[in-house]
Amino acid sequence: QHSFLSLYRHLIWHRKRSPALLTGRYRSVETGVSDIYAYVRDCPKECLLIVLNFSGKDNLACEIDFPRARVISSTHLNKPGEIIDIKDHKLRAYEGLVLSAHQNLGKAD
Repeated sequence: QHSFLSLYRHLIWHRKRSPALLTGRYRSVETGVSDIYAYVRDCPKECLLIVLNFSGKDNLACEIDFPRARVISSTHLNKPGEIIDIKDHKLRAYEGLVLSAHQNLGKAD
């Protein structure tokens, strides 16, 4: 399913296994777009970026300074494990993404 509900279900499942979601600090992130909300949860072992497009508008670009990251969960077609650059990613209507920052990710798939 491609919905915020499926994203939240996966997040609940992932939260039990994620140091950042269990004990990490919360930081809101400026996106440059009022319809896009983003925040970071991080700890020494893990850094996650959560990006949510609350509008029905497709192809929204956001101005988030975040390294290339691995998709953990998505409401749309992004596959878990795919590596993306959020600066180059155009958010689809009502899209939600959970991204994990890793060093040395190499080239995008």
